[in-house]
Amino acid sequence: MSLKPGERIRKIFAIPHFHYDVEWWKTEDRYNEDVSRILDGAVELLEKNPDFTFTIDQALALRPYWEAHPEVHEKIRGWVAEGRIELVGGFCSPDENIPTGEAQARQYIYGKRFFEDILGGRVETAWEIDVFGHPAQYAQIAARSGMKQYVFARGIQNWRDPKAPSHFYWESPDGTRLLSNWLSAHYIGFTPLEPSLLNEKSFKKELTARIGYEATHTDAPILMFPFGSDFSIPIPHWIDLVREWKNKGESPEVEFSLPRTFFNSLREISGESLPVLKEEFNPILMGTYE
Repeated sequence: MSLKPGERIRKIFAIPHFHYDVEWWKTEDRYNEDVSRILDGAVELLEKNPDFTFTIDQALALRPYWEAHPEVHEKIRGWVAEGRIELVGGFCSPDENIPTGEAQARQYIYGKRFFEDILGGRVETAWEIDVFGHPAQYAQIAARSGMKQYVFARGIQNWRDPKAPSHFYWESPDGTRLLSNWLSAHYIGFTPLEPSLLNEKSFKKELTARIGYEATHTDAPILMFPFGSDFSIPIPHWIDLVREWKNKGESPEVEFSLPRTFFNSLREISGESLPVLKEEFNPILMGTYE
C-alpha cells in the first residue's frame, strides 16, 4: 500500500525569518524602527533558547541596526559562527527583471562584503522570496556570486502546472545549475494577524495543511517551512509549540534550523535525482512595471 504524499514527510526544517521591503509605504527611519524591534526580539529569543535559530535577509536591513547597537556585535558574530544565525541574500532583495546583470551581481557582492567581512558570516543562500519573477539567466548570476542554493516563493504558477516540483536544479542557458527550493505554500508561515490566535490547534492545522500541499510537489521526505512574514517580530510562542510538538512525539519531526542545513540534507537524500528546470519563472503580477 503506497503512502500518501504527506505521510512520506519525516522532518520539517523550521526557518524563523522576517521579510523586509526596502521601500513601500514608510520612510527610511520608520523602516529602521521596525527592523530594530524585529531584531531585538530575535536577539532575546536567541539568548534565552539555545535551540532557536534565525535567518537574516538583506544587508540593508541589518546594517542600521548593527550601527546603532554595538552591544550586540559579539553576540551576533557568535551566533553566526555557531550556526544559529544564517545570513542570506545580498545587499537588498532586488527586482530581477529590469536591472542589468551587473547590477544583480553587485547586489550579492556588496551584501556579501558586509555580511562576511563585518560579521564573519558565510553567505551561500540566495533568498529571493518575494521577487516578482525570475529570468532564466539568474541561476548563473547567483552561482557565480558564490551562492550554492536558491529560495523563492513567487514565479511558478501552480494552477498552470499542479505537478511543478518544489525541489529542483535550476539550469541557466550557459548550463550553470543551482539547487533551488520553491516555497509553494508561500514565504509567510505561522504568523496570524493576531499572535494570540496561534495556539496548539491552529499550529497543527497550518502545519498539516502545508505538509499536505507541499508534499505533492516533491519526492523528498523533508520540507523547509518559513516561520515569519513581512516585518514580523519573532513570536516566543513558536518555541513553546515546537517543543510541545516534540515532547508529544508528534510526526513529522519539527526542528528550528537554517536554509543551508535544509539544503545539505536535501543533497544527501536526493543527490542528482532531482528534476532539472531550464526556464524563467515569469510572468507574475502583470502591470507591476507599468
